[in-house]
Amino acid sequence: MTIGNPPQVLRALIDINWKSLFVPSVECQHSPDSSSLCRDYVRNFFNGTASSTHRSFGAAKLVGYDGALFKGLKASDTVRIGPHNLANQYFLEATSVTPNDFVSFYFNYDSVLGLAPEQIARDRGSSTFSKSPEHRSPFQSLISEGRLERPRFSILLPKPPRLPTQTRTGGYLLLGEDDPIYFKSKFLSIPIDSDSVDKGLWKSAVTSYSFNSSIPILFPAGSIISFDTTLPFIHVSEQLARTIKNGLPAEIIPCDQRSALPVLKFTISSITLELDGYDYMIEWYKNGEIKEQYCRLAVIGRSQGPKDIMLESIFFQKYYSVFDLESLAINITPRLEDANIT
Repeated sequence: MTIGNPPQVLRALIDINWKSLFVPSVECQHSPDSSSLCRDYVRNFFNGTASSTHRSFGAAKLVGYDGALFKGLKASDTVRIGPHNLANQYFLEATSVTPNDFVSFYFNYDSVLGLAPEQIARDRGSSTFSKSPEHRSPFQSLISEGRLERPRFSILLPKPPRLPTQTRTGGYLLLGEDDPIYFKSKFLSIPIDSDSVDKGLWKSAVTSYSFNSSIPILFPAGSIISFDTTLPFIHVSEQLARTIKNGLPAEIIPCDQRSALPVLKFTISSITLELDGYDYMIEWYKNGEIKEQYCRLAVIGRSQGPKDIMLESIFFQKYYSVFDLESLAINITPRLEDANIT
């Protein structure tokens, strides 16, 4: 992603449940109010004074994001995402951020690109949103301006290797289109609850689960499964987390033992989502040394109650995923490089 004229490159974290775009200002690294995030971790800053098309507006704004508080100004400039150019796109230009623990799992991204869903209104046959341009995300701006073939985006996330002889695979984001290499693939369609779309979230009703058993266990009525792309974890109730931990030899294992682990299944309507040991065990490196690699359980128990489950990037890494606002569905198919992996 680039912003400004001439273009300035920024690495954006894709967040499918965040509604806007914010970027770090060059002022952030010099602000006495900032934590070590701006000084030590962010590599690319946006310099508005160096862009001929940059504008800033009004008083300072505060944005809370995953435990961090970003302070800055609303601004607009030319934003480029792949082949798409957006003139006068609004965003938050962050000049300070606190506290400093935000970056611990975000792997040195500079900015956050929000792709949260929203109900689409139809105006004379075209797609649009009720909100004014200054409140639209880049994705919503592209839809409202009729720049996309369809109101959807597709993601292939970077993926760590399953076997020692393999390398990490890359990823990409496509706005309004599908990757043609998947045209003949068979997709599994996950229906998204329309009420959750109104709240800017990708959620669906979940009915049951099974782990190391052929007998499904029913969830309480009204249970919800949420989807996210930012962190490599699976969030479940504390009770289900204990069930999973008790069914494993240990929470930390040698990575070559993942293939022998049981399968975790979630049922959504008539659809079953399966996660094997490669999906719910995450690779870690002791002291940053590749030779000291091990795998640990990525399932986290939380106290919000038994009705809330969240599948994050560790689930989507094995799929090519299409997020469709028109049909209110997430359509997934195994990524092609996994076809010969057993």
